[in-house]
Amino acid sequence: MGLDTVELVMALEEQFGIELKDDDWVRVRTPGDIIDIIVGKVQSADAATCMSRRAFYALRRALIKCCGRQRAEVTPDALLESLISRQRRREDWERLGAELLLGPLEASPQLGRTSAWPGLRRPGWLESLVLGLVVAAGLGALFRWRSGWAGLGMAVVTVVVGWGLTVPWCREFPRELATAGQLARRLVAIAPRIFEPEGRRWRRADVALVVRDITISELGLKPEDYREDARFVEDLGVD
Repeated sequence: MGLDTVELVMALEEQFGIELKDDDWVRVRTPGDIIDIIVGKVQSADAATCMSRRAFYALRRALIKCCGRQRAEVTPDALLESLISRQRRREDWERLGAELLLGPLEASPQLGRTSAWPGLRRPGWLESLVLGLVVAAGLGALFRWRSGWAGLGMAVVTVVVGWGLTVPWCREFPRELATAGQLARRLVAIAPRIFEPEGRRWRRADVALVVRDITISELGLKPEDYREDARFVEDLGVD
């Protein structure tokens, strides 16, 4: 696919909450072909699959808005490590969570309300270091004062202080969230009601109108050049 075609496919997927695979696109010659394929998919879409796709498309929009990514960069297999830069990761991660779970930041600026949003973690070496300090502090207090309570108290204090001081180092993603697709599935688990299908029954005429608008916009066509039977390559100049 050319770049224009990729952008068109992604825009259609996002609008209808479906997936247009390469096998589908092989059969496409005209906008009318796309309309027929989309009608078949929206009428037979599985509810759980719809929720995952809706969550992914919402995530893609948020990554574009909050992290400056390009739409083509955000695929289900794309690594979060490559999508969210390390330099501003903590800030961008909080903005992303607020955008997805609360709506636009300008409408809901209280980031603290995103308690369900998964937190970033410390690097493994830092977690090991803090744990080592906790053990050392607890054992030191135990041997110094010959008191188990003193050892326990010192260990607790070291945990609180060490964990608090190392918050700025929290820049690693949760181990089970390596890709955009995995994060989208977590979103469904966190806030299923946000991503529930709207229950709209798409008629072919409705699909045709949406496909028309998106095709004209993404391909930069003049409205008068668009026809359902126009061939993408020969008539519309699409690579």
